[in-house]
Amino acid sequence: MKNYFFVNVLINLPLDKYYTYKANNKHKKKIEIGSVVSIPFGNNNELIKGVVISIINNFKSNYIIKEISDNQNKNVIFTKKQIKFFKWAEEYYLLNLSKIFHTIVPNNILESINNSNIKNQKDNKKINNNLKELNKFDTYLIKDLSINNTDLIYRYIKNDVNSKNQFLILTPNIYYSFEVYKRLKLIYENQCCVYNSKISLKEKQKNWINIINNKIRIIIGVKSAIFLPFNNLKLSIVLNEHENLYKENEKKLRYNARDCSVMLTKIYNSKTILVSETPSIESYYNVQKNKYGYINNTKNINKTNLKKVLTINTVEKKIKNKIYGLISDDLIKKIKKNVNKKSKCIIYTPSSKNIYLINNQLIKYDKNYKILLFNKNNLKSKKSIFHIIKNINKYDIIIGNQTVLSSLNIKNCKLIALIDTDKISNKPNYKANEKYFQILSSIVQRINNNSQKLIIQTNNSTNQIFKQSLSLNNKTFYDNEIKERKIYKYSPYYRIIRIEITTNKSSNKINNVDEFYKKFKLKFKLFDISNIGNININNKYKYIIELKLPQNKLLKSNKNKVQNFIKIIKKEKLFKEMNFTIDIDP
Repeated sequence: MKNYFFVNVLINLPLDKYYTYKANNKHKKKIEIGSVVSIPFGNNNELIKGVVISIINNFKSNYIIKEISDNQNKNVIFTKKQIKFFKWAEEYYLLNLSKIFHTIVPNNILESINNSNIKNQKDNKKINNNLKELNKFDTYLIKDLSINNTDLIYRYIKNDVNSKNQFLILTPNIYYSFEVYKRLKLIYENQCCVYNSKISLKEKQKNWINIINNKIRIIIGVKSAIFLPFNNLKLSIVLNEHENLYKENEKKLRYNARDCSVMLTKIYNSKTILVSETPSIESYYNVQKNKYGYINNTKNINKTNLKKVLTINTVEKKIKNKIYGLISDDLIKKIKKNVNKKSKCIIYTPSSKNIYLINNQLIKYDKNYKILLFNKNNLKSKKSIFHIIKNINKYDIIIGNQTVLSSLNIKNCKLIALIDTDKISNKPNYKANEKYFQILSSIVQRINNNSQKLIIQTNNSTNQIFKQSLSLNNKTFYDNEIKERKIYKYSPYYRIIRIEITTNKSSNKINNVDEFYKKFKLKFKLFDISNIGNININNKYKYIIELKLPQNKLLKSNKNKVQNFIKIIKKEKLFKEMNFTIDIDP
């Protein structure tokens, strides 16, 4: 086979492996890592598209190796560094490369991209870095209160207007990505694009081509944008890096876009900036350990103006019959007074159901209120989101959960109300206290910086975390939380591996999963293993087991042992019909 070389090809299907094909040497100039090739697949040898992930000169096999089609164009739509990043994700998140590829690559992108639109791109090994302020660390944590962050972003990219360097701006939610995109487009016009689930498949394909051809320099997107085909990525900026929305919890690939950004920029020899007014525990820890650089833009905000904060005890109000539904009489009066002064009000609740209940209660009180609900119905399309961005200042009251906190910069907003925020800390999750603290302290810092007032309805105003949030006692909270994480074996000291097992079978079949737990515990008896148990969701049973591995030199090999054990166990008749999903750091 001297006239041939061999290529490993990924196919955009939920398969468990990639496939090896041979190619005639006459195609060597046309085929490279990242190339799209036509390959015969299946028993009928139907021609389909695949992506070359590696090239092998010599390959021995006991089976017949099929040959790629002669009809090849020099069509590269994945960069070498991008594929290297995919391979890192495969190793870190314990999911095979084929399934990662199928999870993150847009539908039909291989078949629909016009060959003539793709240039032969080469990864730049050296990226011109003019970020003089960021010269020591690969990753920087910036503590900043800029709500829209446009000025902060512009500060780090303004000197590269005429270069080919690319910048990735990650936002935690779709609304925020469109908001940032609209502002940056005013400055950079056709040099930027937005990438999230609300844009059409056609627009995704167009953006993919423009990014790999360096026609787009600034990419604003949610977590999935981390997998785009950058050529010259200079800087990745992760806005509100503490947000749990950066963690994928539903797809096969359970990645964290914040952590992925740090690795992505290492591969591209560039920088990551993590921006937050209330940094995550992990980022705070990495600063303490001198792994991340730190820039504090909030040095002047170290004391709370208590005249701006009103705490309403809901237990006391219920005893006195002065709370109706979810809103107390005091809060209703404050909202009415605020609206009468032609000022805006934002109401935050952690529960999506409460958004409607609060809305109904306010309408009963005054049907003339102009109320905007930040919910799935009003944020269901690109058109509806741009409509809200354009008209947001026309509303008297805005009600929502996490997404609404991105919109505290609306004009003439004088009142912010938090309802049932303490329910966050009651959730059975080791990050519950962290999230509770972040929401409270971030808003307290913001109202310190402007003319807004804050009203907090709470069941427990004596809670230590509540007090630390209001007093902006960040160091005490972070230090205490890190100590607890170490005692109870959580991040950043331990890596949690959650194994989710799903089955459509009836509940009596779940005993098979109990058998898996027994075998798993016997295999990894030296580690901390929790049997979370099973949950019934629409007659589908999800069984959860958690394993805690110490962050030491053996972490990588221990993770691989878990993955290999599951591969072996899945072949047993008892577990063949079950679906296993591995979630790293859930």
